[in-house]
Amino acid sequence: MSYFTDRWIKFGKESSWGEWTTPDTFPNYLTDWSATTTENKNEEDLIGGSRDWRKVTWLEEGVVARWTQELVSGKIFEYILGTVSDTDTSPVTYSPASTLPSMSVYRGLYPDEDGNTVSLGYYGLKVDTAELTIEQGADVQLEINFAGKGATIPSALSKPSLDMSLVPFSFYHSSIDVKHPTGQFTAKYATRLQISINNNLEARYGSGAMQYRPIEIREGGLEVTGRLTVEGYFGELSSITLNRQTCTIDVYLIKSGHTIQITLNNVTFGELPDELSGLDVVEGEFPFSARPSSGNDAIKVVEYFSGTWDSLPY
Repeated sequence: MSYFTDRWIKFGKESSWGEWTTPDTFPNYLTDWSATTTENKNEEDLIGGSRDWRKVTWLEEGVVARWTQELVSGKIFEYILGTVSDTDTSPVTYSPASTLPSMSVYRGLYPDEDGNTVSLGYYGLKVDTAELTIEQGADVQLEINFAGKGATIPSALSKPSLDMSLVPFSFYHSSIDVKHPTGQFTAKYATRLQISINNNLEARYGSGAMQYRPIEIREGGLEVTGRLTVEGYFGELSSITLNRQTCTIDVYLIKSGHTIQITLNNVTFGELPDELSGLDVVEGEFPFSARPSSGNDAIKVVEYFSGTWDSLPY
């Protein structure tokens, strides 16, 4: 029988993609983790043998992973978007880059049936997609999906000491401003905002001995989309959508001594929902996309904080 009462995740930034780096930090409020290593193979029935004669050829290895966390700082956006500005003083800016940094991730389970720690490691992980959800009645949630180079069985690492005094960002301290060509409004009656970032990663393989793992994970076109759910502002949002106007959305996540501003540029709404049911609350979900323009990225994240950037938790 196995128990695995303790389980933990650590990660470390790689200096070179796909080279295992001993993880030394951790996401403080991680709520879900999953990873899958697939040893792809080709199997075929053979002519001339018995009915159960089959051959197997080993093909590529693929690694994907996912984690969900409550957001306590914006530091993880360096991995999501690609780069962070000078970190000596506040504020810092996270913005899209042509390549993404990678990480090695360690997963530990303790104790097994013999009282040992069961370890797995994943390396060369880059962020494929990330989805930030701001929803009434909840803390701000961030779900990240990774694509990686390979898996390994490393030596056991110690369990991290989580800082349970940390305060995550929450819905009731958020603010959403929509700026359009004829004015702007603060979406006080927004009930949910989802921002999705897709780096469109592609694993590339090469020929040669032991090249069954990717030789690179290539960044594709960056896509920034989202969905804004509101119980008001239908006049403004209807006009914006039907007139095909381009907007800017500023999202503020606020807690004591700490603010994250997410700016979405060149936003256009793609649908105008119109649904009524009895005397239920009227609520509309407006999907949108953001685009870059000269001098502006599709998305920019600015973090204002007290203290030093290095001391901010993940």
